[in-house]
Amino acid sequence: PSFDQSKHLSAIAFLKIAIARQLETNKIDKRIFMLKFSSWLKISLIFSLSGLGLCGIARANVSDDSQIPENLQVPTGQQMTLKTEGRGSQIYVCKPAEGTKELQYEWTLKAPDAKLLDSQGKVLGKHYEGPTWEANDGSKVTAGIEAIESAPNGSIPWYLLKVESSQGDGMLANVKWIQRLHTTGGNPPTQDCDRDRQNKEISVGYTADYYFYSSTA
Repeated sequence: PSFDQSKHLSAIAFLKIAIARQLETNKIDKRIFMLKFSSWLKISLIFSLSGLGLCGIARANVSDDSQIPENLQVPTGQQMTLKTEGRGSQIYVCKPAEGTKELQYEWTLKAPDAKLLDSQGKVLGKHYEGPTWEANDGSKVTAGIEAIESAPNGSIPWYLLKVESSQGDGMLANVKWIQRLHTTGGNPPTQDCDRDRQNKEISVGYTADYYFYSSTA
């Protein structure tokens, strides 16, 4: 639970009023009472700051990238050179399932269709069929999946991808590895997929973090 500083300060104000009324009615020694109140107020302030600090730590742990699964870690000698958020859709098409004796249909991923954003929401590029990541400066890479890990929230899985081809001299020119992490949504449609719906396409919204790595050598 989050620390509510406003409620804490309201409680202090209420206590001040209660003390003032008690002083008036019971004629308590004001110097002694105020010394005790001052000590209590200092202790209260320490707890307030501690609570705020703990909340900050909890928030930081949520996005702690040290929690990336071991099988999705990039090889040694790689350094993160770009971090983006992908926002868009995973496009699925209803097609006959492969490797089945009887004709069955299933939703098959056709391609992603997303924008690549920086931490301020500025569009840096796009992500589309290939899979391809293309920056606004024209540099682009395609990559293949090297490792997969199920998403903790049940969304589309996390990936480690190895770059297979690159073009251009921009920000993606030297990228060798890509991680897809912290996904939300994007799972195959829940609608029926059968002969009558063959070749029908459905776009499913998703977000994901994409980390790009280049060799330090």
